[in-house]
Amino acid sequence: MSSTRCRERDSGDGTSPPAFGDGPLAGFLHAVGWLCVGLGHWFWVLPDSVRRVVSAIYSFFENSMPAPVLRVCGVFGVLAGLAFIYVGVYIV
Repeated sequence: MSSTRCRERDSGDGTSPPAFGDGPLAGFLHAVGWLCVGLGHWFWVLPDSVRRVVSAIYSFFENSMPAPVLRVCGVFGVLAGLAFIYVGVYIV
């Protein structure tokens, strides 16, 4: 397996997290992880309120800009994701 991160080469798959130590980035990622856990619980426990919030966000974007601009932004987002995958940057 060819990989640029030694932890992935050692474990044999791409599921091992990168080593960040105890620096500020590790603390930030830890906080973001707990935020995602909280959001996951919110989705699981109160799905109706989540549906209302997501619907409000969608309606805001639909009403704030014309459809062609929104589609072009979507295409650029997909192209940026493909470029990240091509160069080996994985955003999980």
